[in-house]
Amino acid sequence: MSSQLIGLAIIDTGARNQRAVNAEQVRDLRRLLSSFSVSVCSWTSSGRMRLRTNFDRGAFAVVLKNAYGRDHQNDVEQFLERYHIPYLGSDARAVHLGTSKYLSKRAFRRAGLSVADDICIRHATRVSPGILSRMQRQIGYPCVIKDVHGTDSRGLYLVRTPRECQQTIERIQRSGHDVLVEEYIRADAEVTCMVVGNARPTAYEPVGMERPVTEALLSAKHKDLMSCTVSAPARLSPAVRARVKKLSVAAHRALGCRTFSRADILIRGGRLYLLEVDVHPGFRARSATTLSAEYRGESLNDLFLKFYQLSLRS
Repeated sequence: MSSQLIGLAIIDTGARNQRAVNAEQVRDLRRLLSSFSVSVCSWTSSGRMRLRTNFDRGAFAVVLKNAYGRDHQNDVEQFLERYHIPYLGSDARAVHLGTSKYLSKRAFRRAGLSVADDICIRHATRVSPGILSRMQRQIGYPCVIKDVHGTDSRGLYLVRTPRECQQTIERIQRSGHDVLVEEYIRADAEVTCMVVGNARPTAYEPVGMERPVTEALLSAKHKDLMSCTVSAPARLSPAVRARVKKLSVAAHRALGCRTFSRADILIRGGRLYLLEVDVHPGFRARSATTLSAEYRGESLNDLFLKFYQLSLRS
């Protein structure tokens, strides 16, 4: 490792159908992180052994988990903590909460943060007429069906009838996952807001994410391909942007996040609804997080230097 560069090992462990996006992120980081020497390590038994060996040899100083599209798992963080290997991002507990839509919403509600109404259906629970009737009364149609373990807008469906609702829930249950049936918010705007920091986190300016007019939801495909209209900062009044930033910091704290997070928020009629906090946001050259940093006058390299300093203090 060059004495002038900080060694950054990227653990490549994203979902199979997101390998292209993860590979794009690695290419962008190698190209744009001028203060870092970037290497890639696979998340296999041999890859983990090499990671430990290389860290002991001083081949790198810190790790980034490249996990876009990966579901409710914090095994990477647990491994790194067990062997005292520094890494960028939240600890195993916060990742456990942040990658479960059910657990994170419980944390948000305990913190008094505004979220959409929902009903949780366990994977072993039969979708009975009584449950469907309760959904009709409490949530209504259309409603949003969410795989509790889905991340980055994956496992997300808009359904309009009880029959469609039952079929979608049962399809997710067959994978062994729990399901959230959530109120559909007909939003005036959708924004994402990056938060950076540990004990005293700071919110960057919110970025607007406008879905195509023909779509009812902003899907994972739109985010992956950046086929939605992105505005940095979001086209909102300064007062609303300030409220978004305050909510994003509160959500970061509610999960116990460190280094960075990114809150996804819907706005309807002046009310904010916290959708989720992404503990593994993307850092491609065209990611919303990168655009938010650039609006602030920071390059991606500046941002990662800040992350590195925060990791030394965590």
